[in-house]
Amino acid sequence: MSSLLQPVQMLLLMFAGWVNRHQLDVIEYLHEENRVLKERIGARRLRFTDADAGFLRGKQHLILDRDAKYSDAFRTVLVREGIHVIRLPPRSPNLNSYAERFVRSIKEERLSRLIFFGRASLRRAITQYLSHYHRERNHQGLGNRLLQPVVAIGELHDPVIRCQRLGGMLSYYHRAAA
Repeated sequence: MSSLLQPVQMLLLMFAGWVNRHQLDVIEYLHEENRVLKERIGARRLRFTDADAGFLRGKQHLILDRDAKYSDAFRTVLVREGIHVIRLPPRSPNLNSYAERFVRSIKEERLSRLIFFGRASLRRAITQYLSHYHRERNHQGLGNRLLQPVVAIGELHDPVIRCQRLGGMLSYYHRAAA
């Protein structure tokens, strides 16, 4: 019985060693990323409302749901930066329906159909989807119009052209310019 258990134990030890090496690689990467970020910003403090890099620059209010990732410490930092935090009541997805619908759309239409090999591939897929969502995708709530309509391209008698994003997973059609 002990001879049968030995290969399983060896396999578990090898797997544990691989996981440990992988964790060390991730930690080393994060340390390097933090070092580069510190070099870029120098002695100044990075803020959510920074003029160059702050994603909340010029904003006065932020609507948050009751997710645990929005901790008291996080909300305190936002208030200190001058942002008025509005927390939605528990179990009320209808109050944040636009955000909920967008998250559902991107998950169902793209993210659940792709395999990502790192942060860059995920970022590329999201960027491509956002461009498609805002400029090329019809929205039923707007009478099948585009969010950011483009000036008329081509005439009614011009041929229709299919354009693709993400290797053909996102398609849109428009008339060719003469």
